[in-house]
Amino acid sequence: MPNSPTLSSKLAASLPSPHKFTIHHLSTPPTPSPAIYSAPPAHLPEKTKCEGHFLSVSAPHNDSQQIQLFALEVLIYTTATLTTIFVSKADSTGYIHLLNLPKGTPSPLRTISSIFLSHLVKTHQRKDRQLVVSLFARAQDQYLFPGSIENPGKHVLDDRGLIKWW
Repeated sequence: MPNSPTLSSKLAASLPSPHKFTIHHLSTPPTPSPAIYSAPPAHLPEKTKCEGHFLSVSAPHNDSQQIQLFALEVLIYTTATLTTIFVSKADSTGYIHLLNLPKGTPSPLRTISSIFLSHLVKTHQRKDRQLVVSLFARAQDQYLFPGSIENPGKHVLDDRGLIKWW
């Protein structure tokens, strides 16, 4: 079976050049967690494990400093029969415009999110087990970057716009 591309190689091949994005992916090992779904009457809740994933994206600005652009928090819940990939938080700083990407360039933030979620799906899919991707699509001014709403470059979507973006 051929080697599949790594997350970093997929991202590098898909992001606009000549920009150099810095991607940090932190994860926790699976640990016991309360069940996320209610058990049927007279049944015990399923044993559940949860692992956390945090992806942050930055890029150089003015050839010296890194500016934080985007972050995504994903929780993965696993039971004997089901894997739930839950996107709990996604936020941008509004500084992507400082990269001066050519008009019409696909959003690097959408590209990164799509590749990252596809990577998590591929690495957590189990044979003969259901996998669900769930989004917490409730629009807020800021989730991960306090004060980012005060950045005039930040575009906040309403709930429908957020769902459409995903």
